Amino acid sequence: MTSSAKIRSIRVSQRPIPNSAIHNPKSFYFCPMHPQSRVWIFQSNRPLSDAEVVEIDALLDRFAKAWTAHDLALKASGSVYHNRFVVLVVDETQAPASGCSIDKSVHFLQGLEQQYRITLFDRLHLAYRSEGSIHTLHRSDIAAALADGRISADTVVFHNLVATKAEFDQSWERPLRDSWAGALIPA
Repeated sequence: MTSSAKIRSIRVSQRPIPNSAIHNPKSFYFCPMHPQSRVWIFQSNRPLSDAEVVEIDALLDRFAKAWTAHDLALKASGSVYHNRFVVLVVDETQAPASGCSIDKSVHFLQGLEQQYRITLFDRLHLAYRSEGSIHTLHRSDIAAALADGRISADTVVFHNLVATKAEFDQSWERPLRDSWAGALIPA
């Protein structure tokens, strides 16, 4: 069976998504994880359709359940947030992620990139909220966007460098001034 056939064969009923999770995703997916669980955020270069999110969430669920480090099962979870961000989390109080297990996740994510024709490893784009939508800017365009008023120091951005579930819950979304891009704000 090809990888695309495997993806299409997944029954979407494997993981029902409650309406509360769609409107407040922080309330559902990672709640049972320890606050110091390790988090990785991968931003898609384009919004994912609702159907793609359901498929990718099912693939993430299957990957997380089978993910191991040195033959030890990892307590892991994954989900797509805001139709744009693929988030993986590992509770390292149970078993730590190792170099090999991280390599497995990278290989898995590269498979998602190929299957869905997306890019997940481009860290040069800043995602931000404006008028109820999520937009992105290349790092080289941030200064111009600040100058012409498309964004400001108060614009809510997604700080994809958070490292723990606690940071994800508390400060993944933050004002631009408090993110890595804050250094680009003119004095």
